[in-house]
Amino acid sequence: MYLCIYSLVGCYFSQKAELIMMDYKLGKKLKVIKVLQKDKSKYKKKNKMETFPQIFIVDSKSKIKIGGSDKLENILRIINEIKTYEITINNVCALNDLIN
Repeated sequence: MYLCIYSLVGCYFSQKAELIMMDYKLGKKLKVIKVLQKDKSKYKKKNKMETFPQIFIVDSKSKIKIGGSDKLENILRIINEIKTYEITINNVCALNDLIN
């Protein structure tokens, strides 16, 4: 399974999505496909999307559309909030164990 970003060359939002994902150091689990302006309409039609970047989770059997950079940011924010929540709950439980 890997994350695939169809990144439009010269597009601010495409570059932003690439930079965000580079921070996660996914290595081979991240595939960036650079789309030239002249090929833009071909990818819009192929992926049934109107904007760039076009982001998908891909495995051997399926290709799940995430959406654009705003959707990617929302998903990552939710993941980070869940991690923060879990850490907070674990800390409260540990503190409770110390008090009792």
